[in-house]
Amino acid sequence: MDLGVAMGLITSMGLDLSATCTGLVVIGEDIERGQTIQTPQHKGFARLQLIAAKVEDALEIWRPEVVIIENYAFFRNIDSFIRLVEVGTVIRSILSQRKVPWYTVNVKALKKWTTGNGNAKKPDMADAVKQRWGYQSPSDDIIDGYALAKMGQLPLSELLALKGVAAGV
Repeated sequence: MDLGVAMGLITSMGLDLSATCTGLVVIGEDIERGQTIQTPQHKGFARLQLIAAKVEDALEIWRPEVVIIENYAFFRNIDSFIRLVEVGTVIRSILSQRKVPWYTVNVKALKKWTTGNGNAKKPDMADAVKQRWGYQSPSDDIIDGYALAKMGQLPLSELLALKGVAAGV
């Protein structure tokens, strides 16, 4: 069954994961919420536990039917990449344990779908989100999370037909 077609507007969550400032957005028929999970003072497992707890709280409160995660991007700094993979692994584990369907979207696919340009810059993303959906935020992390959540409202066949989108395993 195609989510979004047979069931109308579903509740979707977009996650722009980061070790320092994760963007989390939930969109549904009666909900449109965005927040950041900021962890600049936390390190190691304390950081992972804080991010995990905040995401679990949002999952419990808003009960999204699907979660769209921005996939890992290339990093020149291996330490930053390792921290991002740690965060991503914890969140993917939570989603799997809760049996919440999740999909990853690479950065270029998100930008192309949102702006029409896979190489769009952050201001271009903010402009496109405002123009397409009337949503604004001072946070680039929330802007990306919003676009991801909007992707989650596509019919499943349409979502999976997009280059750069993969089902979580």
